[in-house]
Amino acid sequence: MAEEDVEFITFDGDTITKSDYRDEIIDQFIQSNYEGLTKITDFNVGSEAYHLADLMAVLMLEHREDIDNNYRMSMIHYAEGEFLDNFGDMAGVHRHQSAPSVGEVTFTLAEASTDIVEIPADTVVATDDAISFILTDDVTIYPGELTGSGEALCEQDGEFTNVLPGTVNIIISELEINGLSVTNEDYFYDGADVEEDDEYRARILNAPGNVPTGSLPWFENVAMNDESVQNTVHDVIARKNVATYDEDIVMYFRALDETDTVVIDGVTVLRAYAELVTLFEEPEYDIVGITMAFEAGESKTVLPATATVSGDSISYLYAVVLDDDVQLADVLDDIEGVITAFNDDAKLGNTFSPDTLVAEIEDSVEGVFRCRIVEHNITDSTYSEVTDNNYNITCNNDEYYKIDDTNLDNRITEAAFTIDLTPSS
Repeated sequence: MAEEDVEFITFDGDTITKSDYRDEIIDQFIQSNYEGLTKITDFNVGSEAYHLADLMAVLMLEHREDIDNNYRMSMIHYAEGEFLDNFGDMAGVHRHQSAPSVGEVTFTLAEASTDIVEIPADTVVATDDAISFILTDDVTIYPGELTGSGEALCEQDGEFTNVLPGTVNIIISELEINGLSVTNEDYFYDGADVEEDDEYRARILNAPGNVPTGSLPWFENVAMNDESVQNTVHDVIARKNVATYDEDIVMYFRALDETDTVVIDGVTVLRAYAELVTLFEEPEYDIVGITMAFEAGESKTVLPATATVSGDSISYLYAVVLDDDVQLADVLDDIEGVITAFNDDAKLGNTFSPDTLVAEIEDSVEGVFRCRIVEHNITDSTYSEVTDNNYNITCNNDEYYKIDDTNLDNRITEAAFTIDLTPSS
């Protein structure tokens, strides 16, 4: 049986093999024998000399791989891991670290008590699959009442900790409170994985110092890379010569939390707006002669509950094909969670992709193996599938797409593969 060779492809595209190195070493031994420098003559496979040459070839190949890898890691477009972190540190752009999710849990008594019931901070609750959360403050259930709520922080980091409503239902800590149960009535949020290399590399390349000062990308990069606004601003787009503004630059922004407001000089504004204004008033970012305005972006509903298209009344629905042993009600919350996350991730000016949403539902929701977005023409009772080919919506600079999830349970319909998806003429 022929022995297995080892090879790797260099940064320049050359293929280097262990056998090349071994044959070169053996040739050197043979030449040394001719010159009387060695008496070794047996280089057959399995001989001591062959084994020594093969071992040296392995070491040379590993050394060559290390050299090639260090060469790659010295260039930002190919650097990975800690090597990429070094580039980021020099640019003042740091990798986003993993983070735990946070949310609200509600404790419920089986029967109202005549005394105050205290659930202490640091109480641990969990999901059925052992994602655990710790209560950050005491929760009080007052006499005559059945429920009390408080904030809980996940004890683990990662996007997987963004759990669905109704999944936190186990009390881990031993509490001497009879008939007490727990649940989460809403989603947990803010759980995040460590930023991947490709996303981090893009932020480094877009650091303010890597584009001309005062250019539109520079304004955008300043806003998205400054730590003071990263907890409030989702994304930004800078534009100049906007007809409806007197300022030189208009920065459209989307807030991470569109309900988070502050009062400044008696006026209620989004916190994201206030922090962007403060940021660009700093001397290093306040360019003389350039005035700025800030405008919150608006969501554009791309799949509404109802719409009018060419005079026909259209109802949008999600046609979901399930496994035989799964009921629609079992996956409805999961589908709503995917749609909510899809909305949360939407950025200003992005193109809405029905195919991407369908793929997200199919990939993320157990029990759903085929999903379609369908237009139902009530006038002539025909259906047509909504895809990237026939439903391409690009939002304006100050808009981002949003799927209307009002009464979603009435819009998601279990469908058979035989559903008529031929577009109406």
